[in-house]
Amino acid sequence: MTGPAHRTRRRVRAALLILLAAAVLGAVATAARAAAPSTPPETSFTGLDSSQLPGADPADVQIAAAPTSLVELVNSTAAVFPPAGGPARQTLTLGRLFSSAAVDRSNDDTTDPRVLYDPLRRRFFGAMFDITRTETVFGATATPDPTSPRTVAGFQSQGCPDQPRLGLSTTVVVLTDDLFSSCRGNGGFVGGEITVVSKQDLLNGIRPRASHFGPSAAFEAITPAASLAPSSTAYLVSVATTGAAIGIIRVSGPTPSSLPVQTIRLARPLRNPPAAPQRGTNVPVDTGDPRVQNAFVQNGILWLVLTDGCGTGGSRSCARVLAVDPAHPRVLLDRTLALPNGRFLFYPAIAPDSRGNLVVGFEYSSPAAFPSLAYAYMRPDGGFGAPADAVRGTAPNESGRYGDYSGAAVDPADPGRVWIAGEVGGAVGGTTLGWSTGIAAVRVPAQPPALLGDAATRRGTSAVITARVYPEAARTTSYVEFGRTSRYGSRTRARTAPATIRAVAATFAVPRLRRGATYHFRIVATSARGTVRSHDHVVRVPR
Repeated sequence: MTGPAHRTRRRVRAALLILLAAAVLGAVATAARAAAPSTPPETSFTGLDSSQLPGADPADVQIAAAPTSLVELVNSTAAVFPPAGGPARQTLTLGRLFSSAAVDRSNDDTTDPRVLYDPLRRRFFGAMFDITRTETVFGATATPDPTSPRTVAGFQSQGCPDQPRLGLSTTVVVLTDDLFSSCRGNGGFVGGEITVVSKQDLLNGIRPRASHFGPSAAFEAITPAASLAPSSTAYLVSVATTGAAIGIIRVSGPTPSSLPVQTIRLARPLRNPPAAPQRGTNVPVDTGDPRVQNAFVQNGILWLVLTDGCGTGGSRSCARVLAVDPAHPRVLLDRTLALPNGRFLFYPAIAPDSRGNLVVGFEYSSPAAFPSLAYAYMRPDGGFGAPADAVRGTAPNESGRYGDYSGAAVDPADPGRVWIAGEVGGAVGGTTLGWSTGIAAVRVPAQPPALLGDAATRRGTSAVITARVYPEAARTTSYVEFGRTSRYGSRTRARTAPATIRAVAATFAVPRLRRGATYHFRIVATSARGTVRSHDHVVRVPR
């Protein structure tokens, strides 16, 4: 939030009951394959900074891409860039952006913006907190132009709703916040809130039907996910106060009667990330807490990212990426992205590319580096490409506030490209109390197929070898090599998977194995982009 009363981070995390046993990827999972290094950004530039409204701190950066424009929001201001980036075509206050024919918010004190572009409906959806009117505000544009006439709905708050978070599905738009008793002084935490509104009503230009839940400790810091494909269900996700579990809520329409929380225990608990050192000062960067930074749903999988304490005793801050199956509650993938050279990572944001990889944008700093923007990518098998710088900071940030979040968005005109944006260090106005932002378009280098969950089991005198093949959007053939030693020598008939980003189940049977013998098996997957091989699996046939 902005203003003197909002300089203390609201350290709240979800107070969700831990009910379910751990559900993690089985022991037969393929180890992550070493990935090629991340390539330099296709374009990068400096975005908005604290000169737009001195004293608005921290930046609270958001990014959204449409076919004809790129939009950045910060804690006071919006900027509209050409679709390929570059100098802003227009800047305007958040209040003006969220004004309508009925309500002029141009001069209001505003904070905590969120923005999403929905490629299915070709509209921008946004949210923010209007401090002047004590309202949480929704907005939807009439066209793909972010400055086109918009439907705006304000909902009166009973206190100070901190860090609103935005998500959507085919049927609803969901906004969550953490309510405090006051925006001035040290207001106490009251509970998390969830507001569900009719997406169609917003698109029709009428005040939307809405349901409100909370404030409740059960909804603390809960984050709605953005659905990237048609889905009637919206998902919300949060972290338990112990860091040992995540909680998931399903919303199927604008007027749900209740919102039960389903929890999934983590194999490794989350830890509070430590403050990060930075070049040029003894003042550290506030890295926040392990709340969900952003989330999306694609192909039935819920993806989320957090800042986590990593290393010995949680001595550094890293990104924690999880993939969850919400239909059969379990964690499918749980990976930590740690940076080399003593760098601390904070405020990550994720978005998928068109081939099934995950782009992770983030900020980092170290005793040798000013706060800067960078990215890495994760393959479907969990392997990370080495990170690449996007926009380097030019000065430390000594305000004592940083973040509170960053942005990542798929480019609908070129889904292989992902835009990232975040706060970077910059002595704006000649003072290190100010901040700047960086924006970059990145692309994951071409990848071979990925294998996950490979296993070999015996059934009588036959062996069954299974795996999930991720073709990386290229036609892929797979087969099993087998033999009495790890040199193999024989192979099964090949199977072909289409050019898709979805996982394709691959099952191979090898019959008539000799009793009393030991056999070795591995799966091989090949496309025009390369070849990947699974671990060696050993099956012993009893006499």
